[in-house]
Amino acid sequence: MKKIGKYEVREELGRGGMGVVYRAYDSMIDREVAIKVISELALEHAEIKERFYREARTAGRLSHDNITVVYDVGESEGKPYIVMEYLTGKDLRSLMDSGVEFSLFERLECAYQVCRALAYSHSRDIIHRDIKPGNVRILDDGKVKIMDFGIAKPMSSNLTSTGQVMGTPFYMSPEQIRGQKVDKRSDMFSFGVLFYEMLTNKLPFTGDQPMSVMFKIVHEEPEPMENIDPRFADSLKAVVMKSLQKKPDDRYQFFDEVATDLDGILNELRGDAREKQMQNRAKAVKLLQESEALLKKSAFQKAIEIAQRAKSLDPNNSQILKMIGQIQEAERKEEQRKLLEKTIAEAKKQLQEQDFDGALRSVQEALKLSPKHEEAERLKGDIEAARKKHEEEARVASLLSQARDAMARREYDSVDECVEKILKLRPKEKEATKLRDEVAAARKAAAASLSKREKIDALWHESTELFNRKDYKNAIVKLKALVELAPGNLQAWKLLEIAGTEVDGSATRVVTPAKDAPQESGETVVLDKPFEETRPFEHRERETRKAKVEPPPKRVRAREPRRSGKTLYVALAAVGLLVGAYIGYLIINSSAQVAGGSISINALPWAEVTKIESSDGQIVSIEEKLLTPCRVSLPAGRYNVHLSNPDYHSSLVVSVTVQEEQNAVVKETMPGFDYEQILTTF
Repeated sequence: MKKIGKYEVREELGRGGMGVVYRAYDSMIDREVAIKVISELALEHAEIKERFYREARTAGRLSHDNITVVYDVGESEGKPYIVMEYLTGKDLRSLMDSGVEFSLFERLECAYQVCRALAYSHSRDIIHRDIKPGNVRILDDGKVKIMDFGIAKPMSSNLTSTGQVMGTPFYMSPEQIRGQKVDKRSDMFSFGVLFYEMLTNKLPFTGDQPMSVMFKIVHEEPEPMENIDPRFADSLKAVVMKSLQKKPDDRYQFFDEVATDLDGILNELRGDAREKQMQNRAKAVKLLQESEALLKKSAFQKAIEIAQRAKSLDPNNSQILKMIGQIQEAERKEEQRKLLEKTIAEAKKQLQEQDFDGALRSVQEALKLSPKHEEAERLKGDIEAARKKHEEEARVASLLSQARDAMARREYDSVDECVEKILKLRPKEKEATKLRDEVAAARKAAAASLSKREKIDALWHESTELFNRKDYKNAIVKLKALVELAPGNLQAWKLLEIAGTEVDGSATRVVTPAKDAPQESGETVVLDKPFEETRPFEHRERETRKAKVEPPPKRVRAREPRRSGKTLYVALAAVGLLVGAYIGYLIINSSAQVAGGSISINALPWAEVTKIESSDGQIVSIEEKLLTPCRVSLPAGRYNVHLSNPDYHSSLVVSVTVQEEQNAVVKETMPGFDYEQILTTF
C-alpha cells in the first residue's frame, strides 16, 4: 500500500494545477484526509515550489466554515505535500455541467456562503486570485467550501512581479489581465463572473481563444441579464453588475457589502417562500385526502401519483411521507396476493397434470411469499399424498406385470412374492387377490396332475411287466385303465392293440398304420420305460435288470401256426414303424409341403387340432373335434395347423401347403418329447 509520510493512500482523486490530489487515511487520528502532492514538473521551478509552500502557510492561517481546513504539510521522497480536510459532495463546475437544477434560493445561498468565505480571507489579508466554479465545493449537507488557495498571496506580498498574469482567463479581473497589482477587489470581479454564470448558466465573457476572452473582459460589457431571463429582480441584477465593473473603485469594496445585499434578497425570497409554503401546504392537505380515498379503493397507481404531488408541495410533511409508505406497502401486498394466487393456480394445474416436482416448486414459491398461507400448506400436503399414491400405483402396476409374467412361466414362488408386496401396499387389491387364488388353483392342479402322472407311470410299469410276461389279459386290463387316464399315450394303445390280437385275434383300437406295430420275434419285447423320457420315475432303476421271458419251445410254436402269422404281422408292423420313423425324422421342425386336396396329420404323442388358419389370416371352420391321427380336406393353399396336447401342456404349429388332387401324410412330434426314443420303444 502506498504511503505519503504517515498517511495511507486510498485512491487518486484528480490531477491539475501544481500537483496530484489523493484520498488517504490518517491512522493516528482515525480520519480520512486529502493530500495534495506537488508534481515532478513543478519541482523544476523554484517559484512554483515556493508558491506551494505559501498555499500551505496561507490556508493554514484560515479557519472558517466555508474554507477548506489544512491539517499538515510535509515532504515525501523529495516531493512537498499538503494534508487537507477531505470533502464530500462535488465541485460547482461538475454540478453545473451535469445539468442539476438549482432553485434561485439555492443559487443565492451558495453565492452568500462564498461571500462570507472571501470576506473572512480578506479580513486576514489573503487574496484568493482564482475564484471559479472548480474551486467551490458543495458538500452533501449543502455547505459551501472554498478550495485551492494555490495562487493566493498576502496583500503585502511582492512575490509576483508586475506584468505576470495568473489565474483562469474566463474569471480573471481586468487588472489581472493587464498585469497590474491586484487587491481584494480582483476577487470581487471573479466572484461577479461566477455569480453571473450561476444565475444565467452562461459566462459573461466568451471567445474561441483566451486572448479574445481577455479582450472582452477588459473592453466589453456582458450581455444584460434580462435578455437571458426577464424574471430577474432589479436588486439582484444590480449586485451582479456592480461586481463586474471594469474599474476596481466602481465595484463593491468589501464582500461584507455583497453579503448584506444578498441577505436582503434572500429575506425577500424567504418571505415569499413562507407565503408560498403555506399555500402549498393547504394544497398538499387536499391532495393527501384525495390520495387516502384512492387508497381505500385500491387505486394504488393514482393514489401514489397524488401523494407524490402532495410531497412536492410540502416535502417535509410527515403525514404525506407516511401515506406514501402506506400506499407502497398496500400495493406490494396486492401484487404479492396476485402473485400468490397465480402461483397456487399453477401448482393446482401441475398437480392435475401429475407434474409433482413442478407443483411442489410452485407451492414452495407461494410459501416464500406467505410462509403460513393455509391453502398453500394444504396444497403441499395434497401434492405429497398424490405423489405417494402415484408412486404406489406405478409400483403396484409394475408388480402386477411381473406377477403376470411369472404366472405365464409357472414361477409360482415369484408370483407369491409379487402378490405379497402388492398386498402390503394395497391389502384390498382385487387383481392381486385373484392372482393369489390362481396360483393356489394352479398348484392344486399341478398336485393333481402329479398324482395322475404317478398313477399313469404305475399302470405303465405294471402293464409292461405283464406284457413282457405275456400275461396279455391282465395287461389289457391295466392298459385300458392307462388309456382312460392318458388317451394320448400312443405306446399304450399300441400295446393294447397287440395284447388284444394275442388274446382274441382282434385289435382293440387302431391308432397307427399296421406298419408301426412292433415286430414279434423270438425275443421278448421290453417296455419298462415311461412315456416321457425327461421325467424321472421310480421304476427306472429296474432298467439295469430288465425282465426277459424265454421263448416257448419250438414244439409249442409248431403246434400253433396261427401264432406264426401273428409273428409275421408283428415283424411287418415293426418294419413299417421304422420306415415311418425315418420319414418323420426328415420332416421334424420344418414346414410340411404336401400336394393334394386333403392331408393326414399324425402327431406324437396324441394331439388335438385346435385351429387351422390360412395364410391370409382366415380361420377354417372345424365342425367336430379332430384328434390325431386324422384327415382333413382343404382347398389349395398354405395353412398353419395348430396342435395341442392338454395332458402334457404341449402345443405345436405345423405349416402345410395343400395342392389340388394330391394327398400326403404329415407327421410331427409335440415339443418336449424325444421323437426317436418314442419310435424305438417298440
